[in-house]
Amino acid sequence: MMMSEVNYILPKLKEDEKQYEWNDSVLLGGEMTQLKDGRPIKVQVWAESGYTFVTYYLSVLYLEKYSKPALITYVKNQGIEVDENIERNASIHLYKDINNEDCWKITFNVGESNN
Repeated sequence: MMMSEVNYILPKLKEDEKQYEWNDSVLLGGEMTQLKDGRPIKVQVWAESGYTFVTYYLSVLYLEKYSKPALITYVKNQGIEVDENIERNASIHLYKDINNEDCWKITFNVGESNN
């Protein structure tokens, strides 16, 4: 089976909150896009404690056993531009979306907040 024929899930997130009660995180924006292989990916930009972050949510399908370096290489090869300095501080976790689907959650600190 070719990878482009795979029906990947799009991670479903709770979207309505701009401010979270339990901390000072503020969602600045988000969108759904596709990687080169057709995998849908949810992107969120958010700020906390004076820093701006970008988080990518994607299905773990065929990526279940990927290490942190392998997963970063994968998203870079799929068109996500990641600076080497930002790459070193990436946070990667397995995540259950609101439909209890397994997803990767990849967060990069991209700089100081403009807020």
